[in-house]
Amino acid sequence: MAPDYTTFQTEDFVLDESFQAFVAGSDAAAVQFWQRWLAEHPAQQPAAEQAQQLVLMLGQARQPVTSAQRKAQDLQRLRRAIRQPQPAPMLRTQGLRRKRLVAGALLFLLVLGAGFWLWPAAGLQRVQYATLGGEQRAVQLPDGSVVVLNGNSRLTTAANWDAQSPREVWLEGEAFFRVSHLTRVPNLPVAQATGNAKFVVHAGELNVSVLGTTFNVINRPDGFNKVTLNSGKVLVEHTSLLSHDALLMAPGELVEFTPVRHTLAKHAVAPEAFSAWASGTLVFDHTPMPEIIRLFRDTYGLEVVVADPALLRQTVTGTLPNKSADVLLKALSKSMGIRTERHGNQVHLLPLN
Repeated sequence: MAPDYTTFQTEDFVLDESFQAFVAGSDAAAVQFWQRWLAEHPAQQPAAEQAQQLVLMLGQARQPVTSAQRKAQDLQRLRRAIRQPQPAPMLRTQGLRRKRLVAGALLFLLVLGAGFWLWPAAGLQRVQYATLGGEQRAVQLPDGSVVVLNGNSRLTTAANWDAQSPREVWLEGEAFFRVSHLTRVPNLPVAQATGNAKFVVHAGELNVSVLGTTFNVINRPDGFNKVTLNSGKVLVEHTSLLSHDALLMAPGELVEFTPVRHTLAKHAVAPEAFSAWASGTLVFDHTPMPEIIRLFRDTYGLEVVVADPALLRQTVTGTLPNKSADVLLKALSKSMGIRTERHGNQVHLLPLN
């Protein structure tokens, strides 16, 4: 007997196998049925749309290699967490409590499912590369790709890569990527790539997918996430609880995530300016002082103290060396007409007089 879909809530749609097949497009009959049914029941469309977003998010979660028994146990545990027994008629407060429980269970499902996508699977052998403040390090990956890590950064990868899985890395900090192109299919869209043809950088709130190209990624604290593309194509995705944003980049574009609005924004830039650090220089173009202070904190591990608030309103334009924090401070003080004093990891910016 078919379920009464008119009584379904978001969590019911998520757990329904026919609805999952409709979202995935893996069953033509399910697709045809749900398209017709949703058109005939507009009142259920909001819940179905939310469920569709959840199913899509879970579909992006790449499950780790586990035994069939482990997968079955996980599925059973998730179903128990989400499904509640049909109770007797409830008071309004009881219904609210059930909705909160269901919402929490759905969030648990998302975290459990998407967590494997956002971080290497538990038990999987990993390799980590890290840099100290002000240090840079070039790393060659198993596929021949080269990654240059900026200061205070860390790159995590699986120890062994195979042809059946995407090439994945997890970045904390900043890195410049030169990714090897492995696909033999001409003009293959990034989103359609399978196996190791796709290279994915997981950077905080963002997933950055490419086939083979050069680009710069920043994943710093406080939700500071940026991607700039030098060559090729890049697909940048951000997934939240009920939404999925994706932007396809062309060379000369920057995509950033703004945590206040929780959206992706794209701008035209000179990408060489954002990756110049990997060649030993920093390019500033009317760069506000707060951004430079953040650079010293994130890349060099230095705390900058500004004596005169007027200095915070200044901007910097020019090309400065970045191999040493002290050399950079000296060049910065000369270009801005200020004094700098360093005491350990603390730097004071002072007016000349």
